[in-house]
Amino acid sequence: MLLKAIRFLRRPHLPRSLETRLQQVSPPLHRLLKYGTLDATSKKYWDAVWRDEGPSTWRTYPNLFEIINRAILPHSHVLDIGCGPGILLNRLRLDHSCKCIGLDLSSGAMGFLNQVGIPSVVAQLPDIPFQSASFGAQLR
Repeated sequence: MLLKAIRFLRRPHLPRSLETRLQQVSPPLHRLLKYGTLDATSKKYWDAVWRDEGPSTWRTYPNLFEIINRAILPHSHVLDIGCGPGILLNRLRLDHSCKCIGLDLSSGAMGFLNQVGIPSVVAQLPDIPFQSASFGAQLR
């Protein structure tokens, strides 16, 4: 019994109905149980999110991505800061032949970018390893 409790605390599995209710009633407690941290801006949080959701995430923001897609010129050099698994970057690369680089604090998210051949950097603002004005478009 103790071993089950320890496993639950390390990686809790909540029934979907309970998880949904907990998310409504106490987002911080939900974050703590599901992702192991209260800090939604931490590397630990986002590594856990991308491990759970992967590139098939619900975080695709179709309206916003369409506006950005129309604004980017073909063959632009694009740096997406906080790109997650790179859904927008992959679209820009395919639609406009953009040269894309993703930057995120989650090494898990950068692994998904590498799988589709988009260069990536694990870093966090303000410490990014690029010169000013070295990209035609920077997305945040």
